[in-house]
Amino acid sequence: MNISLIEKDLWEAADDLRANSKLTATEYAQPILGIIFLSHATSRFYSLKKELLQDHQMASYQKLVDENKMPAEAFEKQLEIAFKARSALYLNPEQRFDYLANLPKGHNLGAELDAIMESIETQNPILKGVLPKTYQHFEEDLLERVVRIFNRDTLLNAEGDVFGKIYEYFLNKFAQSGAQEGGEFFTPPSLVRTIVNFIEPDHGLVIDPAVGSAGMFIQTTHFQEQHNIHNSMQFVGQEKTENNQKLAIMNMVLHGLDASNIVEGNSFYSALPDYIGQCDFVMANPPFNVDAVDASKCKNDVYVVPQQEEGKPKRTVLEIAQAAIAEKKRLPFGLPGVTSKSGGKRNDGNDAKNEQISNANSLWIQYFYSYLNESGRAGFVMPSSASDAGGRDKEIRQKLVETGHVDIMVSIGPKFFYTRSLPCALWFFDKSKPESRKDKVLMLDARNVFTVVSAKSHIFSESQLEALNAIVWLYREEHDKYQNLLRRYITNMLETIEQMPVVYKDYLSSSKTVVDYVAKFATNTSIDVLNKLSKKEQESEDKPTPITAEQLASLKASALKVQQGLASELAENAKIALLEALPSVADLRQQLEDAQDHAAIIAVFTSLQNALGQTQAVFDKLSATKSEALALVVQAESLYAKNDKKHWGKNKDIAALLNGLNTSAEGEPETVQDQVQTLEKALADRITDVTWLNERFPEGVYADVAGLCKLASQKDIKDQDYSLTPGRYVGVEEINSVNENVAEQVLGLLAEIDKLNDVSQILHNKLAFNLKELF
Repeated sequence: MNISLIEKDLWEAADDLRANSKLTATEYAQPILGIIFLSHATSRFYSLKKELLQDHQMASYQKLVDENKMPAEAFEKQLEIAFKARSALYLNPEQRFDYLANLPKGHNLGAELDAIMESIETQNPILKGVLPKTYQHFEEDLLERVVRIFNRDTLLNAEGDVFGKIYEYFLNKFAQSGAQEGGEFFTPPSLVRTIVNFIEPDHGLVIDPAVGSAGMFIQTTHFQEQHNIHNSMQFVGQEKTENNQKLAIMNMVLHGLDASNIVEGNSFYSALPDYIGQCDFVMANPPFNVDAVDASKCKNDVYVVPQQEEGKPKRTVLEIAQAAIAEKKRLPFGLPGVTSKSGGKRNDGNDAKNEQISNANSLWIQYFYSYLNESGRAGFVMPSSASDAGGRDKEIRQKLVETGHVDIMVSIGPKFFYTRSLPCALWFFDKSKPESRKDKVLMLDARNVFTVVSAKSHIFSESQLEALNAIVWLYREEHDKYQNLLRRYITNMLETIEQMPVVYKDYLSSSKTVVDYVAKFATNTSIDVLNKLSKKEQESEDKPTPITAEQLASLKASALKVQQGLASELAENAKIALLEALPSVADLRQQLEDAQDHAAIIAVFTSLQNALGQTQAVFDKLSATKSEALALVVQAESLYAKNDKKHWGKNKDIAALLNGLNTSAEGEPETVQDQVQTLEKALADRITDVTWLNERFPEGVYADVAGLCKLASQKDIKDQDYSLTPGRYVGVEEINSVNENVAEQVLGLLAEIDKLNDVSQILHNKLAFNLKELF
């Protein structure tokens, strides 16, 4: 999802609504989400329809419709049956966003949208009362503009939890509704994916007691698709506000999930007793640091430990937790700190006192723990302060550690949340930890792992998500998963090298078309034509310097030489030394297939690393070829090529030829330059990915890494006063003096700067010439 483009569109729509609508931001947020729902549902409809048409029977139906041998209505009925078989949302033709967007101007869009939402609810009872139907409250011209905005490709083709993203955008950007003050934040996709990747929800019952937009559930389905998992799963969610409950239902229905178990309720006071101790997975991003929870309403969830019987061994923390869950109690370790606040004057003149939880973080943590079954895993977001809080919070944290079920703690840096720059922590429980790890907690400090999207926004890149996941695999001794990741990276490198010869020749061919153009011009033009002065130039005292025969001859000779060299390399069966020097993909692929252990896999990678000189030589040659072609164009233009339009043509002619050697703008067709950059980046990224992992885990097994990760024992944690902040354990990464790798990187950067300077000079000359031509 291109966040910057979507933000631009959202800002335009929201700004229009704010300036021209009679509605408040809170009032128009839900209707806009309804429009987003319809546009996204339509996009998913056409995507699945395209997939279904790969089936021979369905394709034959489509052909009959195209040949007017089958009514369109009958084909739509077949589509509907196929969609329902996939548990996908079917839209009839009059419900699709393109139908709405293509209605003639002046049509009553508000009434049409209300009718569409009503009809979708009728066809899908789970949506009854969920979709907004207040569009006739919008001014008609304003609604038309909003529909046009949301008919753009950036939103129609958006992927992932688009609802959560847009929902947060409206509420936090314009409504300022107080949600942020209650600690409620949309969970960033990077954190959702990290949670899902670590707990691997692949079966059974999944619960989110602070479900929000149901982003955790949506990502779970993506995880299943990615790993080709087809186990049936049940999703249960609870949400305090009706609007959020509706949002979650809309999102789940859109993604073909059963939303019948998404209930409205305040998780602080409303337990879901049928699910306590029953869930295979718990995922959540609850409101942080809530300090006004009524303690009296939570006491029913507190497990009262029976008095110790004389002569019997004292019960362990784990036994207490198990007994509490057996009694359907969500607070096995009691309430966090409680404060008394004045409730005003009573009839007898005395102050009424309300007992309130001073901070509800430890409530949430115990709730999540208690919903897990005996082999369940949980992953959730907490503020960084929850890992270190004192008083009753520390006592609860200590007991959780003593159960042996605290699995992983991850520190996350600031700027991951969409609108708030606050650090946080990810907590993970695992009740199925083997005995060898019961005493251990993986402390993972990821504060220095991020990719900058903008000055206010950070994310985890795909590679960073995979690297963090790789550490967890090594910690869990899942070495096959780790080795498969390395194999995938190396295979990607081999595929990149395999594509290089084809792209190389395509690039030379594109360069040759430019050079051919210049060579033809230099051959057919003449000194007389080039030196012909316009009337204005004849009258000017500052006449242009005449072109000499030597200059024209130099251009012609240079162009013909480059042209001949390119033609030679492009000749059929031409032997190109640079390409022949590339490593043998077939040999390395066989070595990778034969590799039985980590060392053998790394040996293949080392061979590829040793061949970097050859691959870089190919990219350098292409860069030099482009520079030659550009230099010839600039030289031709400096010879007053504009005076010979018969042979040079218009500026747009040469510009069209140069397009292939330039990076395409967003939305434009891919160029050969794009292909080269894609290959170069893919190779560099994979080398970086494998190197990063191999430098930290050279034996292919888990090891503590200063500044990044450490296995902390319960004794270590006790010594740190039961703090679960990874930074206390991992230490600081050692900074070595400049080594060979850094030196190589610096030299590479210097070489790149030299190349950029060359290109800069060419562009400078071209700009100077164009300015001269203008004035």
